[in-house]
Amino acid sequence: MNRRLRHIAVSVIAALFCATSGHAADEKPPDGKPNRAERAAKKATKGVEKTAKRTGEWADRTANRAGKAVERTVDKTGKWVKKQTD
Repeated sequence: MNRRLRHIAVSVIAALFCATSGHAADEKPPDGKPNRAERAAKKATKGVEKTAKRTGEWADRTANRAGKAVERTVDKTGKWVKKQTD
């Protein structure tokens, strides 16, 4: 998990750095195409958003699995206790 967090942090820092350096050079080429820094910032931003979405979905799945496991354990324990007391 620490590796994922470091990756997200590095991506955010890279996106911020690229965004600030892209705004520092407000010149656009004559063909209207964004410069290299702007393209890199856009790509880094997309990567950060995708990673955050993927991490959120992973957390949801993990929480659901943990909840179901707890429910199964409670049900099994309850059945065992009922069987022992009958």
